[in-house]
Amino acid sequence: MLYLPMELIKRCGEDLAGLGTTAKTPVDFGKLWLPERAQKYFEDSERYLRFLMSPAFMSKDISGTEFEKDAEIINEVNSIFIEKAPQLVSVLGIDVRDLLKGNMDIHSEFRDLTVFPLVLDMWAHHKQVYKPDKDFAVALMNTEKLELTKDLLEHLPYSIFYLDISDLGLGDVHGIFVKVLVSENRACVIIYNLTNDLVYFSHYLQAVFDENGVTRFNKADIPEVKPYVLSAVKELSRGVQSDYNFNRRDTVGLVINLWRKPIGLPMG
Repeated sequence: MLYLPMELIKRCGEDLAGLGTTAKTPVDFGKLWLPERAQKYFEDSERYLRFLMSPAFMSKDISGTEFEKDAEIINEVNSIFIEKAPQLVSVLGIDVRDLLKGNMDIHSEFRDLTVFPLVLDMWAHHKQVYKPDKDFAVALMNTEKLELTKDLLEHLPYSIFYLDISDLGLGDVHGIFVKVLVSENRACVIIYNLTNDLVYFSHYLQAVFDENGVTRFNKADIPEVKPYVLSAVKELSRGVQSDYNFNRRDTVGLVINLWRKPIGLPMG
């Protein structure tokens, strides 16, 4: 069997083929809705990812964001995302009644659908994997006070990696995809917990730095998140999603604390 992160990328490719779109790769799918002019503007996936994770995404007011100077093209892209919302509902198999009842946020659903393929594609270029010491990782997960600094995030050896925590006994969690974005006084840490049956839990940690380039928060304030199930494994996962009983706050805390301590040796 392929190493699990690679198996996930393979399965995503099969999903894309099954959707009948023109996308041939995860990154193609992440940019599927962009017109030609926007394809050029977002040719750099890093810039596109920053947009998707910024307050400018699907917003009518982009003032004060790094994309304000390109308002014309950003407003065009946002209009397309809003127009394509019904298609998104169809692709994801979302029950429209959940949307009408307010049980589901179309904004976050669209973000999941576009961001995750981009992160997978970026990771696949380098396949950086870390495996922390078990006792060390458990100690970090028990830390309640969390802190991030802009300087630290800007000088990471890798801005994207996979953290293999398969030996921690954390429910069905195999590992965590991590992608870091830093822009001016803000940062976003994209975190995907990947389970052994290819279900992932998304978390987007948004941070605003103070005048010293620091942001602090309590682990208890981190919200729980829902699972996102790839269409190819929906049948496998249906009815058992509630059985994923690991604490997502622990894995987020582990990721944040790793940067303040030695991360361990890379696996490859």
